[in-house]
Amino acid sequence: LLFKWFRYICVANNQNGQIEHSFELQILNNSAPLIVDSPESKVVNPGEQVTFVCRAAGQPPPSIKWYFNGMEISYDDLHVELTQRDNELTIIHATREDEGVYQCIARNVLGMASADATLKVYLPNQQALDESLTNQILKNIVKEAKENVDRAINQSKSTINNGEMSPWEFMKMFKFNVPQNAALTKAREIYEQSLLLVQKYVRDGLKFPVYQLPTNFSFESILAVSNIQTIMELSGCVTGPFRNPCTDMCLYTKYRTYDGQCNNMEHQFWGVAQTPFRRNLPPIYENGFNTPVGWNPEKLYFGFKKPNPRLVSMKIISTEEITPHFGYTAMMKQWGQFLGTSSELVNAKPYSQTAPGLARQTYMKGAICNRTCENLDPCYNVPMPSEDPRMQGE
Repeated sequence: LLFKWFRYICVANNQNGQIEHSFELQILNNSAPLIVDSPESKVVNPGEQVTFVCRAAGQPPPSIKWYFNGMEISYDDLHVELTQRDNELTIIHATREDEGVYQCIARNVLGMASADATLKVYLPNQQALDESLTNQILKNIVKEAKENVDRAINQSKSTINNGEMSPWEFMKMFKFNVPQNAALTKAREIYEQSLLLVQKYVRDGLKFPVYQLPTNFSFESILAVSNIQTIMELSGCVTGPFRNPCTDMCLYTKYRTYDGQCNNMEHQFWGVAQTPFRRNLPPIYENGFNTPVGWNPEKLYFGFKKPNPRLVSMKIISTEEITPHFGYTAMMKQWGQFLGTSSELVNAKPYSQTAPGLARQTYMKGAICNRTCENLDPCYNVPMPSEDPRMQGE
């Protein structure tokens, strides 16, 4: 790319002597972008991580942007990761929604260059699964899920209303005091319960090799996008509040809105009520969707089973003697827990609204959570070790 090379010498002298300094100047040719490392098409299993690479040469150095099915991929989409110079695009958890054409475009002042790659999420007997899940089947599944969730919630309410309440039982009533939060939680639970019923339908009703599926996957990742949309609509899931266009400047320069919209005119949706926070790191679920780590006690991580979390607390982060802090009280911890579990809406993919659970009974079997040792949605109990101080006191 060398066009010309020059050597300059600066000389300074007087009656006492002379000194000089030299430097070199290279003038490079400008050139339009050229893709030197193109992304490759891939076929992956559901739940796998996928990385596309795109590198380009040119002068001035070209900038790279990524597109999915013709739409530019945003940095705000935490479902994907972009490197600092956008040379690599990583899909953290591939689902059928990610199937399509990925295009990288390199641009500078002299022109542009592009390269395409396709992504296919493969599953055996995919066509048979798609054909079996008709709209009527999905309606029946969501209807059953609603009945299961309603039954569990009503039973939980009835146990709260019967007899005298302990402080712990009294606190449970607050979950039902805000209708919007209760509706949000109920819709989420119906949606997740519907996916579990889809899994049961596939296992019981189809000759489908469920045992051949990847270990880190959920049925959400293998269903057709249209089926997911149908289940979400029937479940009552919402994407958030209606977005205000913030065009009435006479109003918004004088007053603040009750839900936070239009209070920050540069970032109009920052701090808006019923809007999930943005995660710094992607969440980790055992099935890639909604089950916590340790849900299957036999699953190995790096060759080992996960230890009992209560045992970890006792052995690693416990103390025999509690000493007061010079500046803080236990209220600081309690306040942090309140903010972290009771008031936040946190996204999971990358935005999912995490609201508190309403039911204390399992949806399918009706068992009470604190009277069963099984991990059945929405119950996830931690077994108490025999040496636990709480067990010693009973």
